[in-house]
Amino acid sequence: MRVNGLIPARFLVLISHIVITVTIFISRDLHIKASLSTTYTTAEYNAEDLKFIIVLAVSCFLFAFELLSFLFGVTMFLPTQSLFSTASHFAGSVALLLFLLDSWPVNDFFYIFGFCIAFPAVTEVFAIISAFSYSPKSAEAPAKSSKQAAGQRGGAKAS
Repeated sequence: MRVNGLIPARFLVLISHIVITVTIFISRDLHIKASLSTTYTTAEYNAEDLKFIIVLAVSCFLFAFELLSFLFGVTMFLPTQSLFSTASHFAGSVALLLFLLDSWPVNDFFYIFGFCIAFPAVTEVFAIISAFSYSPKSAEAPAKSSKQAAGQRGGAKAS
């Protein structure tokens, strides 16, 4: 699979997803009011606001993690992870645009968070683990040790 076209697409879609999330963070008042009944107390508003701030902060943390692992090149050239991340962040960007423009309630953000933010971050963790668990040096080490063992056995016969 060709990765060259996925790298800029993944970067742009991830950045757009981050920008839309920050925009929602700034204009969260409309979404909180859409979540509450017409007669709400200050305590209910503050509880909903705190819940929304926490999930938006976790979203920003997961975005930062995924962006840094991408920019440092750990998962940049993994085509499956790049394609999955691009598709999920594109879907998340579209869903968050609808969330932003239509003033959806806060609880709808949790579905978008789960499928389009948290799930790609979890797959990013698995991609990082798989990238670091296989290294060419660890693959060469057993071959060298078996050759050295054969050489030592051969040296013992010559004596």
